[in-house]
Amino acid sequence: MSPKSTPDPTQPTDLPIFAQRPAPPSRALGGAAPFAQRQGAMPPPPPPASYGSTPQTPGAHAAPESTAPRSTLRANQPPAPAGEVAHADNEDRGPVGSRQYQIREALDRLKRVDWAAVQHLRSQVSAALTLVSEDTVLDESRHRTTVTRMTMQAIDDWSQDRIARGEGVVSLDAQAALREAVLDSMFGAGRLQPLLDLPGIENIEIEGHDGVTLEFSDGSLEAGPPVADSDADLITEIQHIARTSATGEQQFSMVRPWLRLALPDGSRMAAEAWLSHRPSITIRKHPYIDTDLAQMKELGAIDDSLQAFLSAAIRAGKNVMVSGDAGSGKTTLVRALLNELDPRERLATIEAQYELLMHRLPERHHRVWAAEAQGGGEVGADGRPVGEVTLTRLIELSLQKNVTRIVVGEVVGEEVMAMMEAMQGGRGSISTVHAHSALDTVERLVTLITRARSNVDTSFGYRLVAQNVDLVVHVGLVDESHLDGGRKWRHVDEVVALEVSRDTHVAHTRIFSPDDFGRACPTGQLPEWINDIERHGFDAGWLDPAASTWGAPPELLIRHRTA
Repeated sequence: MSPKSTPDPTQPTDLPIFAQRPAPPSRALGGAAPFAQRQGAMPPPPPPASYGSTPQTPGAHAAPESTAPRSTLRANQPPAPAGEVAHADNEDRGPVGSRQYQIREALDRLKRVDWAAVQHLRSQVSAALTLVSEDTVLDESRHRTTVTRMTMQAIDDWSQDRIARGEGVVSLDAQAALREAVLDSMFGAGRLQPLLDLPGIENIEIEGHDGVTLEFSDGSLEAGPPVADSDADLITEIQHIARTSATGEQQFSMVRPWLRLALPDGSRMAAEAWLSHRPSITIRKHPYIDTDLAQMKELGAIDDSLQAFLSAAIRAGKNVMVSGDAGSGKTTLVRALLNELDPRERLATIEAQYELLMHRLPERHHRVWAAEAQGGGEVGADGRPVGEVTLTRLIELSLQKNVTRIVVGEVVGEEVMAMMEAMQGGRGSISTVHAHSALDTVERLVTLITRARSNVDTSFGYRLVAQNVDLVVHVGLVDESHLDGGRKWRHVDEVVALEVSRDTHVAHTRIFSPDDFGRACPTGQLPEWINDIERHGFDAGWLDPAASTWGAPPELLIRHRTA
């Protein structure tokens, strides 16, 4: 079989996010070939070794494959990279299956619908549902059949009323489009749903109802269709989404002109109005929800030695900070790390908005206490929003939930102190933080600590970090999508173990450092707790510099230069 010449959007191994492009065999470096390349002309790898097995020949072993079931929550796969920004109102649809064609289809899907009728029908169905259901929160798994039946009846009544008024017959295609739109409005993101359904979509940026930019996982940009008839209609739709949030009604008004919540599919939405020149919405779509370290290796984010080391470290209960720039894949890597654990282990996930979604994967995790911060309403007498529940408070509550591990989606403020307390009293806590390198992660944490406790100095911050954080895993992002033919590359580039030093700073051991292409390779240095992970099946041979198994290098347009 000859190597694939074009990406197959139905194959996970052809995804541009995290993945390395297959290269001809003659260009491959020593070691195992990338998964995507092995699907082509390369011979099959040897039988997979178990976690922690001793490398047979440096760079020539395969990583263990997960036996856990994969959930259907994983998003559709992205199509092949597109070129320059193309406007969705261009009549040329492009080849069937191309990104331009898919965006045009989404535009047609939006145009086929009478959105005023959708709002009317949605109100009718919602009112009818309250008469037959005692549930205060709409749940698709329980209500889908009932709502579908009610929607069909409401559309039939509405169609008959139009005929009685002499406004004409509603076609079956129009009725089907209305039904789909009402269900999207009830269970999804309404008029935004066709865009969220685009394969490979990563970010949706909306500046006013007709200012839509779509960013895909390879970094390419497309201009999207309008998502409302006016800015006022857009605000109305966002208010509806806020009122019907699965985590409870949220306010979006001039009193509280910002909104942060998770959409029904797990995407993260940030919306503002009144304080910006036009309503502004940013939606982050998570391409990988049910994932593990085996898939991270297939996608080119890690190699065999990293997979073995990180799996053993998390199972051994080491406290891990995953750091990186925005969009580097920190949350995805945390999901993969958590999925290395025994499904019976008790977890607490604490987030500003649900993103980890461990509670949606019962086959992966049987015992999850998932909590989301609440912004509260109007400001009370104490100067704080009424009903506000902060990340710090949730961490405090989690300490009484019989959990062995506490996971904080992202540390951005004073919750860093509660996180340190959780790491001190728990076992194997995980969190993420924005930082440009592994050691910059330490500085970032110290800054947050001293900001949260104004009466402490930096030496206290360094000691607190050294005492409680065992491992910093940094995810690198190389973004060449702005260059002609360029794309984004994501992979772990550093792993550093932290220890308490004799002075006021943090001692560190660089376990993995970046190679000439920015990929983390073993340095030969061992953490002081190497025995702990060896008791969980790890073999120190994986930390030999010769054990690195990165395949063909990323096809960077601008090569990394060393001094």
